[in-house]
Parts: sequence; structure tokens; C-alpha cells
Amino acid sequence: MAHLSRRTANFNVPNDFVERFVKLHDEEWKTAEEHWEILVSKVLNTDAVDANATRRRAIYQAVAATVTLLERTDLRERCPECVFAPTRRRWIRPWSWWRR
Repeated sequence: MAHLSRRTANFNVPNDFVERFVKLHDEEWKTAEEHWEILVSKVLNTDAVDANATRRRAIYQAVAATVTLLERTDLRERCPECVFAPTRRRWIRPWSWWRR
């Protein structure tokens, strides 16, 4: 997120994207950054990233695809990780019932 906000990595993101993404997390930069990294890593494992791309190019493609996904869908109003992560967290310890 810091790289995006400073534009040091030459990513093509809208000017206010970072600020809006952080606002989705109630101004909690740490949470926003964690969720951003999770989202980009998930996109890295899709066909949005060329399988033969260099590491730098793959990250660039993943960031671009993630920004496009968040900008051009209704996800602009909410963070997908915030929406779906609570339902996944229930399954972190699937065997906890067995210990009783």
C-alpha cells in the first residue's frame, strides 16, 4: 500500500484508490495492507497473470488486475477480504469439537 500511495513502483492506480481502500477498513492502514496483500496474492494464482512473466512483471499484472477488479465491480464499496474472511475463519480449527 505504501508503494502505491507514493507511486514509487509505477503502478497505474487511480489517484484516490489507496485512500478509498484504507477508508473501507476504518482508516486502519495495517488491516488494509494485510487485506491488499491477500487479494494480490490470490490474483497472482489466476490467469490474469502471465505464467511466463518475470517476478516484477507478475506483481505488476496482479496489482493491475486487482485494482481493476475492485474498481469496476460493486466491490468498490467493500473489501472482499472483509466480507468473506469472517466466514472462512470459522474453519481455522476444524477439529476443535473433537477435543471435548
